[in-house]
Amino acid sequence: MDPKTQELDGGTVCVVSCQRSPEPVFLRWKGMERGEEGDFFVRSGPGTVKLEPESTERYVETRFRRDTATTERSNDEHPS
Repeated sequence: MDPKTQELDGGTVCVVSCQRSPEPVFLRWKGMERGEEGDFFVRSGPGTVKLEPESTERYVETRFRRDTATTERSNDEHPS
């Protein structure tokens, strides 16, 4: 992550830039999360949307399936 402050319309905003994660990342905060692992957010246009647990499961299965298969294959080829 790369947070920076920037002046905008007479106020200060925080601009956060971050790279795409190779694995799902969940937010846990003060016990308020709805999912077992935490809350999961995705970018939608210029905004951010919190997915419901059922939608999160489907999103993770489709978005990270290839990455997980690649990691598992790599671990099989190079055992610890």
